[in-house]
Amino acid sequence: MPTQFGHLKKNYAPREKTWFLLPIEGRAKLLLSHAGQSNKPYTTAVMKDNAKTGASRKIAQGRIDVNLLEDSLQLDRDLFPRFVVNDWENVLDDKGKPVKFTCETCHEFLCALPDWIMQEVTAYASRATNFLPDDMPSNEEVDAQAGK
Repeated sequence: MPTQFGHLKKNYAPREKTWFLLPIEGRAKLLLSHAGQSNKPYTTAVMKDNAKTGASRKIAQGRIDVNLLEDSLQLDRDLFPRFVVNDWENVLDDKGKPVKFTCETCHEFLCALPDWIMQEVTAYASRATNFLPDDMPSNEEVDAQAGK
């Protein structure tokens, strides 16, 4: 069905990838794809895991605890190397030497990150606005236009 709003999906489609600077030494950064609905392989893998583990049912029943958060973080550590992290720069080993990006080394790296840093990676990757084209107005510009 034709629509007069077809420009929205075209003009506001997220970029395929963007860089995230990690809060660790060496200026390490990850090239990320959106960890959301625009990334169908990732979203499908999350939904399959939720169906298998019953995570969605637990949430719906209000059975939320720290174990659910830990399981979710581990799931992202397992899925991000395949579906979200595409490359990296300045990731160093214990001796300070650069590590080549592979799915295996990425998984090992994400598992080694402290939980709070992995949570920041997950939060950044899941926020669609981080993947908007560079010429999109910032939140501050939108607020200024609205007189806020």
